[in-house]
Amino acid sequence: MRPRLRTASAVILGGFLAGISSCGGEPAQPPESGQRVVINNTVIVSFTEAQDRLPFNPRAARLQEATEQMTRIAGHAIELRFDAALLPEFRASFENALTDGVENIARDLSDAKEREPKIFAFGAPLIKRVFCKYDAVVTEDDAKIDVKTGEVIITMPVRSTSLIPRGAIHAVMEDAFDDDLDRRFANVEPEHADDL
Repeated sequence: MRPRLRTASAVILGGFLAGISSCGGEPAQPPESGQRVVINNTVIVSFTEAQDRLPFNPRAARLQEATEQMTRIAGHAIELRFDAALLPEFRASFENALTDGVENIARDLSDAKEREPKIFAFGAPLIKRVFCKYDAVVTEDDAKIDVKTGEVIITMPVRSTSLIPRGAIHAVMEDAFDDDLDRRFANVEPEHADDL
C-alpha cells in the first residue's frame, strides 16, 4: 500500500507565467505525490515524499546555469524526480549531486548531438522526465526509458556514486534508437533495407 503523501510546490524564480509563455510550453503537471520545486521556470525537481527542509538551493548559480544549458540542448524542459530513499545518502551534498547530475544530462545530450546526430534527433525529444529510484537489490546503476511516457528510470543502490551517472542518458537514447531500428527493419529483407 502506498503511503499518502502531501504535495508541496514552490516557484523559485519570479516571472513564472512570463517564463512559461515565453518558452511556448505548458507547465508540467504536478506529480501525484511528493514535493516539487521549479528552477528557471522550466526545470522541475520533485521528490517522492515532501521534505522538511529543501535539500538544495534552487537559486545556486551553477545549478541555474546547468539547468538552462540542459534545457537548451534538449530543446525542452526535463523534469527530475528523486526517490526520497536516496536523499539520506546525498543529504549533505545533494545540491552538488543534483548539479552534477544535470551537468551529466547536458553533457550526454551535447555529446550525442555532436557525435551521433541521428541518435540525438531521435532520442532527445523522447526524454521528458528522469526518475532516480532506489532499489535495495541492485548492485549497480541501471537506466531504461519508457518511450511512451518519456520517462527515464535510473535504478540505483543506496551507495551509488552519482544521482544521474554520466553516460546514462546517452545510453537510453542509443537503446531507444536501436530498438526503433530493430522494430522498423525486423521484417525487411536485407536487399530492401535501403528502400525504407
